[in-house]
Amino acid sequence: MALPNGATKVARQFARAVIKRQWAELPPLFTADARAIHTPESLETAFGWKHLAPRLRQMHIDMTGESEEMVPELDPPKRFEVLEVEERDPPAGHDPAVPVGWVEVDFEPSEDSDFDQCYNCFLAFVDDAGPKITAYAIESSTE
Repeated sequence: MALPNGATKVARQFARAVIKRQWAELPPLFTADARAIHTPESLETAFGWKHLAPRLRQMHIDMTGESEEMVPELDPPKRFEVLEVEERDPPAGHDPAVPVGWVEVDFEPSEDSDFDQCYNCFLAFVDDAGPKITAYAIESSTE
């Protein structure tokens, strides 16, 4: 895995912008090709709690088989932790000649929440005159 220098710093910038709902600050963190796909509006749809919370809740229900009545509403992220990922397959369609590395961002609710985590986000980084995000994957923290 080839994680570019500074990738964890960029991942922290990404996480802070998501928590603060500053969608316009996210596209500059992506490669030029990815920016064509990931606009502030599309990133708000992907990461905005109004859209994401119901998807995560449904993912949890589908994976655990619990009834909707048993699964409470999730709390929005207020904190995060950034971790380097040792092994993960390259994003779909990624050029194998271009080294890629992954960083995991664990989004967490406030400390007084009943939940430990909200969700995990994996950011794929390439070196494009500095660390740039080329793809992301959102996963339920129960996966």
